[in-house]
Amino acid sequence: MATAMVRNMDMATTMPTRTDLSRSGFSGFLAVVLVGATLTISALPRLVSEFLLMPGNDTVDAIGKRQVDYSRTDLEAVLESRQQARRWADRGRISTDIGLAEILLARGTDAETQTAMFASAVGNISHGLALAPMNAYAWARLAYAEWRQTGVSQRVADYLAMSMYTGPLEINLFPIRIDLAFRHFSLLARGDQIRVLDSLRRFFPNFPEQVAASAVRANALPIARIALLRKPKRLKQFNAAVAKYQKQSASGN
Repeated sequence: MATAMVRNMDMATTMPTRTDLSRSGFSGFLAVVLVGATLTISALPRLVSEFLLMPGNDTVDAIGKRQVDYSRTDLEAVLESRQQARRWADRGRISTDIGLAEILLARGTDAETQTAMFASAVGNISHGLALAPMNAYAWARLAYAEWRQTGVSQRVADYLAMSMYTGPLEINLFPIRIDLAFRHFSLLARGDQIRVLDSLRRFFPNFPEQVAASAVRANALPIARIALLRKPKRLKQFNAAVAKYQKQSASGN
């Protein structure tokens, strides 16, 4: 009997009391609350950033689709919204969007302002790509801004190559990439030259006049003709577009 009493006493001392259970439940609840609060606080900057981006989102999407129904006021809204959003969360796309707005806002300004805005665009897009490098649009825009700032250079060719590598089939990038490629063809690696010729054969039917104008301006008619040599109809279309562009240029139109 004494042994049984001892066992009962041992069980009494080891079994949790209602108070112990209450304390344990409260501790678990408190831990869940703290974890939830931590996650909410950590996500808050990103949520605020996303909210601040909203005023410029439609314009950025329109630019990416090569639509032209946006105004200078729209571009200023893109720039301001991204600058505010970056104060809360520094993400790659935000900085590359700032650079895009700066490139487009530089149009129609004086030479000094353009120089400053292209330099700023190069810095912002470079910063964005350092955070998120797999962005073919940003690489193409960086190549363009660098070209406008420094002219033909190996650096522009390298940026262009990165754009083709990260997004080889982006049709909306073809006009800007072929224009830069014609100007930098000799600076591109052999593999990148082949990519240029392949893209020209693929996308020429969509942009015959732009290709002709770019080839004439860059003195790159032989490059385009080599690419289209095995496509007689397209080559004929290209030659006609070149003749039309040269005639318009001669008449000042």
